[in-house]
Amino acid sequence: MRINATRWLTAIFCTLAPSSTYAATAPEDGKWTGTYSCSEGVGTVAGIKPFSHPIAFVVSGRLAVIKTDNADFAEQATLTLDGKGRAAVELIGQRKADATKNWWIKAAGRVTGDGVKAEGPMYRKDGTTLVRVACVYDLHKQPAEGAPVVAPAAPPPVVAKEPPRPDDSQKRAAAEQAKLQKVAEEDRQRLQVDLAAAMRKAEEAEQRTAALTQQLAAAQAARQATEEADASRKRAEEERQRLQTDAAAAKRQADEAEQRANALAQQLAATQTARQMAEEADASRKRAEEERRRLQSDAAAAKRKSDEA
Repeated sequence: MRINATRWLTAIFCTLAPSSTYAATAPEDGKWTGTYSCSEGVGTVAGIKPFSHPIAFVVSGRLAVIKTDNADFAEQATLTLDGKGRAAVELIGQRKADATKNWWIKAAGRVTGDGVKAEGPMYRKDGTTLVRVACVYDLHKQPAEGAPVVAPAAPPPVVAKEPPRPDDSQKRAAAEQAKLQKVAEEDRQRLQVDLAAAMRKAEEAEQRTAALTQQLAAAQAARQATEEADASRKRAEEERQRLQTDAAAAKRQADEAEQRANALAQQLAATQTARQMAEEADASRKRAEEERRRLQSDAAAAKRKSDEA
């Protein structure tokens, strides 16, 4: 994620009205400026370089909001100072060209004098995909405009005395410093635990993604097998219909052939009957011819006998 520093400097600063829980003007109210830095990218965005940008908050009622909206991205950062030495920064944003390129930071830290240092990892908006391991807000409160400048007092005369011993105020300051260091260590340990939990969630998410990928592959294979089975059934049905059509055509052809055979048989029978009749007629003619010849022979013999008589 690369953000132009000039656009950060031209961000629109919006402060929320103070809550009724706080006094009209809290000690933390005012302008806080510093830097917003993040480590290099990890995971799916490994190789993205670290960055550091100037940032400024105008706190009112221990709360400040910065909104940045330009042609490339939209982003909102919220700074909360609870009045008990704790500070929190939450930032959320995304690219306008691709909503999947989004980021979310929830940093926690301490207010020490006029300084704030808050640290936390950067995730995607889903809260599980780690983008950068560490982001740090290092802020300092600026003096109020028109505040009087007090000249330092002249140093007191040097008087020989016993080595100074810590008074109650120094003890309280040391105790407060130790307390702050303890809280900072607890916050650091908590952040480490949160980071470890986030890494576990990321690994679990990757495992779930791998399992879902396998399920998707199995579902796709099953779907492909179903489609192939449907195609096979369709081809079988088409083949069955074609065979039925061919069988019907063959039956029609067989019926037509049988009809032709019956007609030919009838014709053959008629031909055989005509032939038999023709043969019988020839035999009758032959017998008649023989009878005629016999009669002629008998007549000739009778004539010869008559002539001889």
